[in-house]
Amino acid sequence: MEPTSLAEMRRFVAEVLHDVAGVAARDETGQQVLLMASELATNAILHGGGREYDVDVTAIDGRVRVEVVDGSRRLGKLLAVGPDDERGRGLHIVAAFADRWGASTLGGGRKAMWFEVRVRP
Repeated sequence: MEPTSLAEMRRFVAEVLHDVAGVAARDETGQQVLLMASELATNAILHGGGREYDVDVTAIDGRVRVEVVDGSRRLGKLLAVGPDDERGRGLHIVAAFADRWGASTLGGGRKAMWFEVRVRP
């Protein structure tokens, strides 16, 4: 999906999360997935070479994977942030809630930032 807004992206992720994994957006896991997806999408908008990004949600073997692809080769990384810093916390949130997360370069000058969480069937 290529969302036109963060709200549209959250609706899409919530719908697919429910359809493929049976997880409701109001559940704790659903809220965490939506928060992490929002952080990755926000990073794609701010640092990904423009407002265009793609979102993919899959469920395999009791795990949900959310991947955000944007138009930058620059891989996201955890930054040192202080208590008064207003930016730089997005990947810290992902690292705190995800079971696994990472980044990979793709062809055509794009990259994917992703995370996985275990879900109950």
